[in-house]
Amino acid sequence: MRTLRGSRLSVLSLVLAVTAVACGETVEIPDISGENGADAAPSADAGRPPGDRDAGTTDSGGSRDASASTDASTDARDAGEPLDASTDAGPSDAGSSDASTTTDASDAGPGTTSLRIYAGGYQTCAVRGRAVYCWGSNDFGQLGFGAISADVTTPTKVGDFDVLDMGLGYDGSCVVRAPGNVYCAGRLYGATSRLVASGFSRVSHGRDHACALANDGTVWCWGSNASGKLGRGTFGGPESSIPAQVQGLSGVQVVVAARTHTCALKLDKTVVCWGGNFDGQLGIGLSGGGNDRNVPTVVPGLTDVVTISANAHHTCATKTDKSVWCWGGNASSQLGVGDALDRTVPTRLTGFSAEVAVAGSTFSLARSGGAIFTFGSNTNSELGRGAVGTSPTPAPIVGLDQVTFADAGYSHACVVRQGAVSCWGDNGSGQLGLGDKANRAVPVTVTLP
Repeated sequence: MRTLRGSRLSVLSLVLAVTAVACGETVEIPDISGENGADAAPSADAGRPPGDRDAGTTDSGGSRDASASTDASTDARDAGEPLDASTDAGPSDAGSSDASTTTDASDAGPGTTSLRIYAGGYQTCAVRGRAVYCWGSNDFGQLGFGAISADVTTPTKVGDFDVLDMGLGYDGSCVVRAPGNVYCAGRLYGATSRLVASGFSRVSHGRDHACALANDGTVWCWGSNASGKLGRGTFGGPESSIPAQVQGLSGVQVVVAARTHTCALKLDKTVVCWGGNFDGQLGIGLSGGGNDRNVPTVVPGLTDVVTISANAHHTCATKTDKSVWCWGGNASSQLGVGDALDRTVPTRLTGFSAEVAVAGSTFSLARSGGAIFTFGSNTNSELGRGAVGTSPTPAPIVGLDQVTFADAGYSHACVVRQGAVSCWGDNGSGQLGLGDKANRAVPVTVTLP
């Protein structure tokens, strides 16, 4: 029988107390129903994490952009283990968090090893073949090295293993290892990576919550339920590291966990969102704390969506016709619609098209035909266009072309271009991987070991 594991970690007094399972304690899946309050999953098969029941394989495509591979096998360990446990075989793929949660599949090019980059919060990870490298903030052990440490300013190898997806948050990170086991490290889990659940293909980590996509198209979330962002039909309650199924949601191909809200792209190319809506980031035509939603709510009129991204205050999506749509907070012009007014419904960026749009905190970027366009705040040089001011509409980073993969953290961004990684923006935690903590106003090549 498969099991779920959680961990307890002492945290700063400013952080809500964690309700979780003590380190090393094993919780049998059938036994968690109805006994742990907010920690409990719904009863019967419909409420048990998919790793404990038979489920067909669902290919979750999209971008996040989703393309996930499954091969090799991984067995759960009795105790926690660092992310570098090389006994877990397989290919790596990762994702982001309260920093953008949009990624798009890429290849480093003919004759080269696949290379992908993932940014989240104040950290970054790169995947080259089966090798995983991470750098940036590690104050809760979220980089997965097995210990809390000072900021890591250069790419440092975590290990060699198969990863189907990765979600990077502010104080935590999660990895889906083949054939679908979710391991997490950080404040809620401990500095040593621990198995959270099995039977998943995708994961996304927000500021203090995470969600994973099961092979059967259902979504399971855990962590903080502030503003109802876990989708359990309630607001608040104790934090939990035990996944519980999002109510009334199936047929999903991508899920993104942001700072206060969560969104899912369904197989029918519609979008549902739930959680905090203070800035209109749910896209339901309303804003303000009184309009939060604790269950998935359809974003009206938004169809034919192929990618979805969410961050602290806003959400962006692209459609099959490559049109770009954003909504939510716009105080820094991060929606790219030409002004600084919030939008409570999806709003099209006039005269602009892109394959993928990625939401940072107060900025956004988009990949269009291999070029990168940025818009919004440039307070931390996150636009990558030198010493420019706020940009209310998309403008290209000159000379940055042939980009195959792009992602954004809170105030930094990274891309893969011609088999190499380049990053720019905020570097206060060493998240650019350049060996120092100085911001960069233009893309700079990152050297992987």
